[in-house]
Amino acid sequence: MSEKKGHSYKYNECHKDSPPPRYEEKERPSVCSTLCGCGGLDLEGKMTRYIAVIAFIFSAVLGPYSGTQAVAATQEEDYYITAASTVVFFLMSLILAVKPNLRGLSRLWLISGFAWVICGWVTYFRKDFTEKPETWLAISVVQTCAFGVFAVPVFITDPMAMNAFT
Repeated sequence: MSEKKGHSYKYNECHKDSPPPRYEEKERPSVCSTLCGCGGLDLEGKMTRYIAVIAFIFSAVLGPYSGTQAVAATQEEDYYITAASTVVFFLMSLILAVKPNLRGLSRLWLISGFAWVICGWVTYFRKDFTEKPETWLAISVVQTCAFGVFAVPVFITDPMAMNAFT
C-alpha cells in the first residue's frame, strides 16, 4: 500500500538570501479521517466514536419504533414482550449515546440488543398471523441484520470478548 503524500515548504525570514525553499513530503490525511474527525485517534478512541454514532442511530430509530410497539401491545397481548424489549434497548441506546466510553454500558447494550432480536423472533414464531405473516418476518429479519451488522465491531473490539476467545 502506498500512502499519498503532499508537498509543503517551510519559510524562514532569516534566510531571505538563501535558495528557494525545499519541498518536504508530508502525509495527507485520508478522506475517512477528514470526514469523521478520527484522524489522530487510537483504536479505542475510534471505537468510542463508533459506539457513540451507532448508539445515536439506534436511539433515533428505536424511539418512534418503541412507541409504535407500545401502542401495538395495548391492542394485542402478543406484542408485550417485543414492546418491552424494544423500550429497554431504546433506553440502553440512549444512555450509551451519552456515555459511549464506558465498556460496561456497551456490553449491556449488546446483551439488550441480543434480547431484542430474540424477542422479535419469539413473537414471530408464537404469533398466529392471519393477516400478514410476511410483515413480521421482514421486521424480524431487519432487526437481526441491522443489529448483527452494527454490533459485531463492538463485540470484536471488546477486550473482554478478545480475552474470552484467545
